[in-house]
Amino acid sequence: MINSPNKKVVITTGISLLLIVSGLLVLKFRVGVRQQETSKAFIDRMYQSITGFKIPKEEKVQLKEAGASSTYGEILFDSLKIILDDLQLTDQDVFYDLGSGVGKSVVQVFLTTPVKKAVGIELSPTRCARARQAEQILKKEDKVPLDKEFSLCEGNFLETDLNDATIIYMGSTCYQSELMQAITEKLSAVPAQNNLRIVSLKKLPENTTFELIKEYRLPMTWSKKKGSPVFVYQRT
Repeated sequence: MINSPNKKVVITTGISLLLIVSGLLVLKFRVGVRQQETSKAFIDRMYQSITGFKIPKEEKVQLKEAGASSTYGEILFDSLKIILDDLQLTDQDVFYDLGSGVGKSVVQVFLTTPVKKAVGIELSPTRCARARQAEQILKKEDKVPLDKEFSLCEGNFLETDLNDATIIYMGSTCYQSELMQAITEKLSAVPAQNNLRIVSLKKLPENTTFELIKEYRLPMTWSKKKGSPVFVYQRT
């Protein structure tokens, strides 16, 4: 049998292209990992001296009267990443964190996903003031591109316009039943075309608007080993 030079060239070229493609895929994966690590390291640096765990007594009373709780905790970076990867957010999504504390989750969503808008709403003036310290760092280091919107706001989320929301996150573990009912009713009024999805650390009360589509058990600052339940809902 005669070996064809042309056949050898084709085989060699094919192997070369395969190696190039494989190399590009490996490079893309490594770049993605580095970007994620960089975001995590950046957030850790931002929040080295910013914490939401201590607030004045009068603010604790204010939170209790609003149906929330002064008890503070945060979802861990890697736990939130698992949820965000599953949600597959796009540049058409608008994210709200209802009870955002010092804004760490909002910052992570803003830095690691293509959402066009990320907003945190926090009732505690002290926590909000600390969140704005983080916001200033974000802006000072040119982490807020012109085509994206980022804000950390002081206020009651029941009194906030959420009609552009497509993704809601609530660290609602300690929210009272009355507050959960009120926020579920408010979110039910968000336009249906938004296809709103809700991530809550507490189950929503029974309703006909939202369907439970996924459950997790993920580590939080208060449950690093056993994890805590997370519930994902989608508008029916």
